Order: sequence, then structure tokens, then C-alpha cells
Amino acid sequence: MERWAAGTLRILGIILTAVVTLIACLVLFLLSMCASNGSFSRHPDKALPFIIGGLVVMVGGLWLTIRLARGFRKQADASISAGTADGCAHAARSIMPAPTAAGE
Repeated sequence: MERWAAGTLRILGIILTAVVTLIACLVLFLLSMCASNGSFSRHPDKALPFIIGGLVVMVGGLWLTIRLARGFRKQADASISAGTADGCAHAARSIMPAPTAAGE
């Protein structure tokens, strides 16, 4: 897979993981609040599993985000060991022209 495609898919995966984790945690924490302080029926005993579920989803989302982000470091290490700053195999060209003799 191309280097730019792998980086793009990693970024999209990190964003999608963050959004899904945030929504799932908010829903689970809202369910725990409704279970403990509900106006129609109160079930404080059911609030704790929702809180635990929210924490598990939060830790899982963080773990997946860190795992996806590690790929950037591995990619940077590979480009440094290849001898180029951006991971390209071609030699860097100078922008400035080569110095010439004063009379030319």
C-alpha cells in the first residue's frame, strides 16, 4: 500500500474511533444517569453496569487510537533508517544553484 494511503487510512481510523467512542460513552453515561435518577422508575442497581460499560468503551477507544497512532512512528522510523526525511527513495535536490566562478 502506498505510504500516503496508509497514513490517510490511519487518520480516518483515528477520527472514526474517537467519534464512535465519544458517542458510545455519552450514551452509556446518560443511561446510567437515567437509571439512577429516573423520574418514572428508579433502578440504582442498574446504573453501575452502565458506568462500567462506559469506562470499558473509553479504555478500548483509547487503546485502539494509540495502536493506530503507533503506525506513524513506525513509518517515521522506517524513513529515517532509509536515509530520507520523508521516506522517499530519491536523493534530495538542492533549490539553490551550484556556485560558479566569479568571471562566468
